[in-house]
Amino acid sequence: MTSDDRVGPYVLETRIAAGDAADVWLAHRAEGGLRVVLKRLLPPWTERSSVRETFLEIIKDAIPIRHSNIVPVLDFGEAEGYCYVAFERVDGMPLFRVLHGDEPVGEDRALAVAQGMVQGLSFVHQRSNPFTGGRLLHGDVSPQNILVDHAGQV
Repeated sequence: MTSDDRVGPYVLETRIAAGDAADVWLAHRAEGGLRVVLKRLLPPWTERSSVRETFLEIIKDAIPIRHSNIVPVLDFGEAEGYCYVAFERVDGMPLFRVLHGDEPVGEDRALAVAQGMVQGLSFVHQRSNPFTGGRLLHGDVSPQNILVDHAGQV
């Protein structure tokens, strides 16, 4: 892919993660230049209506969630054969890299990271799905998708 590729209103810049079902890009909105992180559900997954619908329903659940420890969802949709979700772009580092960095993680920093994770997860788990009334869950808590910004905010 080149930086000229688009998904809906977004121009893809740099791929930052890739898996079998989805990839994640630094991107910007073509109109207005809003910088985002864009996650795309990839074919052949998008060709399966049940997977596509589940992906989009999960995103709809996340839209109203606003908490200092959760990166907000800004937009979502379907375009060019992909389902996508755009998140606010936050500068920082995945927890995996923090833990495996050159400097050991001190007790105070480890405690602050753990508290931030628990506060964000607790907030989500106290909410309910506006469509079904069921509880919301985060299905993939891992050091690769927990971000620590330069100020230490999780």
